[in-house]
Amino acid sequence: MLVTINGKKSDVIPDSNIQDVIRTKNLEMTAIIIDLNGNIIAPEHWSDTFLHKDDDLEIIQIIGGG
Repeated sequence: MLVTINGKKSDVIPDSNIQDVIRTKNLEMTAIIIDLNGNIIAPEHWSDTFLHKDDDLEIIQIIGGG
């Protein structure tokens, strides 16, 4: 199933949720913000928010430093 992730078309397994996508990308779940189709999705909803064909997912990584 094709969705857009950070501006690039990506093939994801049907019935994938946001948490599944984060895991497949090996991202730290505590340091990101998720925007799905223009809406920020709270971390407590990542496991029950499923992706659909043509969704637009933005994964924003928070990077600390000085």
